[in-house]
Amino acid sequence: MAGVRMYTYQEGFMHQKVFLIDDCLAGIGTANLDNRSLRINFEITMVFTEPEFLGKVEAMCRTDFAAAIPLTTDDIYRRPLVFRLAIRAARLFSPIL
Repeated sequence: MAGVRMYTYQEGFMHQKVFLIDDCLAGIGTANLDNRSLRINFEITMVFTEPEFLGKVEAMCRTDFAAAIPLTTDDIYRRPLVFRLAIRAARLFSPIL
């Protein structure tokens, strides 16, 4: 993975979708990257370039990451076989979800 890190949030459920790219671009919204969010539910993500707002997004992310632990590919492979099979089965339905 080229600079991508995954985390598991430990202080409850987090539903926000946020991205921050260096010091130049941030996005906050409701949209998942799937057909239902983008084509059926018409969800949206706002994109920002204003430096002061980007700083606030970075601070929010740092606070959230402080309450999270890194997730590795080994963590995923250690999940129960039933879970991994269910994920693969669910993927078959992704074109219609």
